[in-house]
Amino acid sequence: MVQASRVRAPFFGLALLSAAAFSAPNRAPAAEPFEIELSAPDDCGDAKALGAAIRELAGGNFDPRGIRLDIVREEQSWSGELTLPGGQRALSGESCAAVLEAAAVVVALSLEHQAGSSALGGPEEAPSAPAGALAANAETPAPAVELGGRELTGSRERALRLMLQAGLMGEVGLLPSPSFGPRMRVTFEIGAYSVDAGAALLLARRAQLRTGESAEIHWFAAQLAACRKVRGRLRACFGGEAGRIVGTGSGVDVALTAHGNWLAVTADASFGGALAAPFSWEVGLGVAGAVVLPEFGFDNLGTLHRPSSASGRLFAGVGWQ
Repeated sequence: MVQASRVRAPFFGLALLSAAAFSAPNRAPAAEPFEIELSAPDDCGDAKALGAAIRELAGGNFDPRGIRLDIVREEQSWSGELTLPGGQRALSGESCAAVLEAAAVVVALSLEHQAGSSALGGPEEAPSAPAGALAANAETPAPAVELGGRELTGSRERALRLMLQAGLMGEVGLLPSPSFGPRMRVTFEIGAYSVDAGAALLLARRAQLRTGESAEIHWFAAQLAACRKVRGRLRACFGGEAGRIVGTGSGVDVALTAHGNWLAVTADASFGGALAAPFSWEVGLGVAGAVVLPEFGFDNLGTLHRPSSASGRLFAGVGWQ
């Protein structure tokens, strides 16, 4: 008979370093045009035009060190992450031009109030409007400026986005041999932050004793993680999962099924891109550290399989928004 006994393992400390290093631009002489560090698609504006718009709004030249703008294309829109010396701002717009225009307003306002605060507060969904112009906030209208022939004013707003994803996950460590299976996920995103809720299943793998007795063992779990966009489309997530490892014995007089609990902390990093709207793709790597793991064996025959306290994962999927 297959038995599953719960074993409490010491907490498996793990860390997944997925933050990319931000390079600071060189000090520019005061007489040089104001230019920030810009990372964007080739057809998505340039730093000189953005710098000119910022100078016009701010009324002069400023030190660009520590200011960076990363722009990426989403499924149905554009998003940007603006890094200031003391914080970050998430931007979004219906075009690349709209994100550039929003960044010009945010940087200019930040510089204007630099005496009181060198950077804006925590990440927040920023201006989103058609390429022609950004809608002005009725209570606190921002100055207008032309960027690429378009006049703009600034506003800020938060938007909750929902994305569904289906894909495959490959895994090493949980079952007697490497396995794979389906992985489903729902993502709730606000600006640079998101929460993932999902489930995964690994197809059965066989474990066998030298005397011939064996068992088919599979795994399934529910997963929850908190995530943040680190840079562009690179995300880092930390969370946990709870599930079951199930074994069905064979080669014995009475074939029984045994269940064991699995509880672990997780960390992963993923990178994605846009497909034809409204679809997107994503690939990633992850690890899990066991807090509770079972052991499978036969009466009077010893242990058949004990999962590793560390699990490595590779996953890929297609999302819909």
